Amino acid sequence: MKVLILTTKYPAPGESPWLSSELSDELVARGAEVRVLNIDWSGRQGSGTYTSKNLVVTSVEPVKLSIPKVGLIAKWLFSAFKLLPYLFCELVARRKYDLVICFSPCTATAVAIPFAQFLSKKSLLLYWDFFPVHNSQINAPLPQKLMLPLKFLEKSLVHSFSVVGCMSEAGLRFFDAYFGAKNEQKRVIIPIWTSNIGSLSANPFLSRLDFGFSDEDVLVVFGGQLVAGRGIEALLQAMKLIAEKRPEVKLLIFGSGPLSELVAEYECSNG
Repeated sequence: MKVLILTTKYPAPGESPWLSSELSDELVARGAEVRVLNIDWSGRQGSGTYTSKNLVVTSVEPVKLSIPKVGLIAKWLFSAFKLLPYLFCELVARRKYDLVICFSPCTATAVAIPFAQFLSKKSLLLYWDFFPVHNSQINAPLPQKLMLPLKFLEKSLVHSFSVVGCMSEAGLRFFDAYFGAKNEQKRVIIPIWTSNIGSLSANPFLSRLDFGFSDEDVLVVFGGQLVAGRGIEALLQAMKLIAEKRPEVKLLIFGSGPLSELVAEYECSNG
């Protein structure tokens, strides 16, 4: 089986694995040949290609313009053009794939998606963050007048895939409500994955003791980026109300981000 993956986040050799690299590693472990084309959205990795057994990864830098707003628009609309030479080489070499896999948002790789789909028998879209509404809710600086055109572009790209995978039933319901259902498109649940399953404790009570909690404590756990749009503020406000009547309810937060200071302030004032 030959798989082509388009992504905007893929770790360089030696970096911590991410969902995209865990996916490619698992596919290779199952006997697939995997080709990854990555736009390094962070801009830290630079351009280059590396190979390992049945895996070829090419990363390119995104378009960079130091012009407010215009630079951001250029990055979103034109960075994927840098993938076209590699796709053209695949086309000239008459290479075909059994599956192309892309990640949300599609707009980030818009111009490359039709070419990748032309090279593949089937296409799978893993859709986690709904564009552009997600970006507007986390205070990303997208001009308001571009919201409808960007949604139209995203919708047309989303509906071009043969299969769409969301993380949950709620995700599928929101997908249908936001983009509209397409009868011939298959939509499935693909839960989030990890390769770090061996590190989980077999004894939850021992884990509680490690963190200083008793077996009677009720633990509320948040794990993820501490950014706007994740309900961090609402969670902290709710915990203040709960603590007045149910002191055994404890809050654990794992993550980092711009709202780390807000969490630290809550910790200092509420213990």
